[in-house]
Parts: sequence; structure tokens; C-alpha cells
Amino acid sequence: MNISSKKPREEAAPPPLPLRTNLIWSSTGSLTRTMCNWLMTIAAVRLSTGFDTAGILSLAMSISNLVFPIAEYRLRTVQVTDVRGEHTSQEYLGMRLIASAAALGAGAVYTIATTNAGAFLVIMTYTFSQLVVTYLEGFHATEQRRMRMDYIGISYLLQGIGGLVAFCLGIVLFNSLLAATLLLTAVNIGIGAFYDIPRARRFGPIRPEIRWRDATPTFVRLFPVAMVNTALSVVTLVPRQHLSDVMGADALGIYASVAVPAVIIQATATYLYTPVLGRLIELMMTDKPRAAALLARICMFFIAVGAASCLAFWVAGDWLLGLVFGSDILPYAYLVQPALLLSLITAFVWFTNDILLGLRDYVGCLLGGVAAAGITVAITSPLTRQFDLNAPTVVGIIASVIALLVMGLFFVRDYRRLTPMTPVSQK
Repeated sequence: MNISSKKPREEAAPPPLPLRTNLIWSSTGSLTRTMCNWLMTIAAVRLSTGFDTAGILSLAMSISNLVFPIAEYRLRTVQVTDVRGEHTSQEYLGMRLIASAAALGAGAVYTIATTNAGAFLVIMTYTFSQLVVTYLEGFHATEQRRMRMDYIGISYLLQGIGGLVAFCLGIVLFNSLLAATLLLTAVNIGIGAFYDIPRARRFGPIRPEIRWRDATPTFVRLFPVAMVNTALSVVTLVPRQHLSDVMGADALGIYASVAVPAVIIQATATYLYTPVLGRLIELMMTDKPRAAALLARICMFFIAVGAASCLAFWVAGDWLLGLVFGSDILPYAYLVQPALLLSLITAFVWFTNDILLGLRDYVGCLLGGVAAAGITVAITSPLTRQFDLNAPTVVGIIASVIALLVMGLFFVRDYRRLTPMTPVSQK
């Protein structure tokens, strides 16, 4: 009965879409969701009194980003590049359940140890909302492999727009950041239940399967990769949390509102290279000259996006900040340009990290992340005294450059060792 029930689903699976169409859907949805997340920080400022609400929200986002690597565990990248069929899609979903539970526990412990009790519920509610989104990436990985990233893009659009509306309603109707994050969580659960799950079923069974004998070696093998993402998150979290401790939640709210929009630039680069990452790794294995050409185009794209963003903010940055936040924010416009530089460098770091992951060089990933985290912890306190509101950006630039240098050296070594082989399709 199981065989007969699966067969019609395989036959009815939607046909794949062209790469260009997948890129458009994925990048549009991802960029929209990222912008909506930034607009939440604006809503926290404009719909409440002062910058402290935005500061607590920024802290919640940072802690969520710290535990996100534990929940994600790079499972989407591994699943998308799993050409040998090491695990089924159901097994990947089962591993996501385990990783998400571990991430929620780690987030609770860290929040209790490092923040005040009043912010605990807000931080944990927001973290849970992001863990729901992370679990949905298990469905998205299957859809990416089947070249139906239109489903992914629409899911991102719904998450971004629906989440922003829900968050604003929570602030306006209840004047409560906790209510806003609760509504955000409800929206993410609803999108998963009524949109993502029905579409994921078109490609096969979606019930999670936990097989410890198979899952444990994968978790052990990917542990360095998960830790490097956590280490890279330290580069963002520690300076911001220290800024909040030293200068107050208002200071963190100002920094998050003005400087964090630069993350949109980083996200744009990330979302556009992710769909071609599998192709890049395949070319490195089979046709190194073409791989080098594609790599050069991606790097040039990063630089072009960064240059265009700097020019745009130089021409219209003050006007835009005044329009969005009001004239009170204009004295802090100097935070934007350094943040744009940090976003560009960070995009290169994550790109190099993903390439090393694709080449299965976990040691290179780990050492780059550990180096960045160590430098961050060492320099955050003195640089905060010296650079005030710009300290998180300055610390991030220094730590990210070090991570990029370490990872870059490992990539050069790996690339030189690669011996082109015959593609599977030609055997």
C-alpha cells in the first residue's frame, strides 16, 4: 500500500522551472522577506516611544541568529548537494526537529544567563518564530532540488509581508512587543501549515523520520560547520550586546535602525548566489576554467552591489533616513557607510564559507569562524569605548576580514588540489 500511495505523488510532481525563473522567484522572495524584517525595526521605532523597543527587538534578532546555526545545521546546503542520496527528505526533516529542539534549549540558557528577565519572553518567542521558519527550509530544500523555487519565493513573500503586518498589529493594538512577536509566530506557523506543507506533499511524504543510527554520523560530521556559523554569529551578537550593556537599549536601537539596513545588501548577494552554488561546486569538480569564470562573475557582482549601495546612500541617504525615521535620526547617518562596507565583506565571508562546505572542507570553515569569534571577544570592549555607536561595525569589519583571510587560504589550497573528473551525467 505504501508503494501504490507514493507512485501517484511522484507522477503528479510539478515539472521543473528554468534556472532563470527559479532565480527570480528565490531572490525576489528572499529580498522581500529581508526588507520586511528590517521594516520591523522601523515599526518598533515609529509605533512606540523611543528606541528601547527597537533595541530589545535587535537583541532578540541577534540571539536568534546565534542559535539559528544550531537549528539549521547547514542541513539545507547538505540536502541540496546530496547527490549520493545519503538521507531521504523525511530523514532531513527528522534531523531538523532534533536540531531545532537543541537550538531552543541553547537560546533559553543563553538568554537567562546574559539578559534581564523582562526581555526573556520576547526573545524566546521571537526565537521560536524563527525556528519555525528554519524548519520550513527542509521543505524548501526538496523544492530547490526539484527546481521549483517559485514555491520557496512565494513562501518567503508570505513570511515577510504577513509577518510585518502581524508585528505592526501587535504594536498598534496592544502596545506590546511580546504581542507582536506572538502574532509573528502565529503567522509563520499558519504559512507553514496552509502553504508550505500542501506544496511539499506534491514531491513525496513529509512525515519526519528520526533514525539515530544514520543521523548521528551526519550530526558529528557537520558539527564543525554548525559551530562555524555560531562563531560567525558571535561577530554580530557580542558587540551589539556589549553596546546595549554599556550605552543602553536606546543606543542599540539607534544602531540597529540605522546600520542594520545594510544587511539587505548582504542578503541580496547571498540569495542570488545560493541557487547557483551547486552548479559552481560541480564545475570545480569537472571544469575548473569555467568554475573560475563563474566565481569571478559572482565576486564582481558583490563588488557592484556594494559600490551601487554606497553611491545611493551617499546621494540620498540623509533624505531616506529622515523620511523613514524622522529628523532625530539624522545625527547618526554616519553609521550607514561603514555598515555597508561590513555587509560587503560579510557577503564574501559567507560565500567562501559555503564554497568550503560544498568542497567538504569543514576544518577550513571552522578555523575561519573560530578566528573571527576569538578576535571579536578580544577587541569588543576596548573598541566600544573608542568608537561608541560605530563599535559593532568596526569590530565586525576586523573580525570578518580575518575570517575571510583564513577561509580564503583554505579555499586556495583546496582549489589547487582539485582534479577534474567526468560529470555523472556523462558517465
